[in-house]
Amino acid sequence: MSNSRQMTFQQFGRSYHLRIRTADDLRNVARLDDTRWVATGAPVETFNCDATFLKLLDVDCNGRIMSFEVRTAVQWLFRMLGDTTGVTQGSTSLRLDAIDTECPDGAAVYGSAVKMLERLGCASDGEITLQQVRRIKTQVEGMPVSEAGVVLPEAAEDHQVRQFLADIVSTIGGADHPSGGKGVTQEHIEVFLDAVAAYLDWRRRGELTGGKERSEIMPLGAKTPEAFAVYASLKAKIDLYFVQCDAIAFDERAAGRIKPTERDFESLDLADAEALSSFMASCPIAHPSADGTLPLTGQVNPACANDIERFRTEILQPLLGGTIETLSREQ
Repeated sequence: MSNSRQMTFQQFGRSYHLRIRTADDLRNVARLDDTRWVATGAPVETFNCDATFLKLLDVDCNGRIMSFEVRTAVQWLFRMLGDTTGVTQGSTSLRLDAIDTECPDGAAVYGSAVKMLERLGCASDGEITLQQVRRIKTQVEGMPVSEAGVVLPEAAEDHQVRQFLADIVSTIGGADHPSGGKGVTQEHIEVFLDAVAAYLDWRRRGELTGGKERSEIMPLGAKTPEAFAVYASLKAKIDLYFVQCDAIAFDERAAGRIKPTERDFESLDLADAEALSSFMASCPIAHPSADGTLPLTGQVNPACANDIERFRTEILQPLLGGTIETLSREQ
């Protein structure tokens, strides 16, 4: 077996641990079974190590460094490097000719290193230091417009433009900026403007002009927004009601599971108005039945009775015509 594949263990206290002094020793970490680790995971804050390095090592961002994350990092390092002498030397600089550009990540690292050295006026150096990388990182984080074209709202001097960019971020989301904030790209602007155009068109189609009392968007005329609020407050309960009806039609035993049980009432403080209100609000809008019809008068949940009556008289009857006392799924 070659030296690069041999593991050397050294006794520390009463146990033996893998000795890591060279690049070949580090390579063996990826082969080390979990049973030979002191621990297979530990909180990030327990490590006396560079905070940025630990953040990158914690790939699942759970605040713990796991053995598999260390293995993954070691394997990535050796895929990226063609020359590992810098690892053994413990160097904080990276020689460009040590990078394996045949590896996709290696090629990306090489390209980034070249750009950073050119930006620093050190293109001929042939190596890049950790200090140089951090200097560039600080510069990039301080730029309101990133090299990828992500613009932070605060980059705009004009208040209206700044608000416009902030509205885009809050409405459709933004792109990550090196500073850690959210910014806007050209694509975000185009998507936002398309959405605004569609919204304004929708608003125009809802306008009640030329003596019209109703429109496609305003089927109840000026009362539509208020009526929609009533509908929206009941929609989830109505949808649930019909699903519960389907369950009972499939198996009538479901009815006993849907209705409040004796135990529910025994544990309920009937002298506590707040508890009673909360209990009633959690009950079905009405007693579900196999026929799948929702009663709108009579036996309805008192917690919803007022909204149901408004739903019946202000929405259903004007839209469906006549007196409506029950509601089917088709309606």
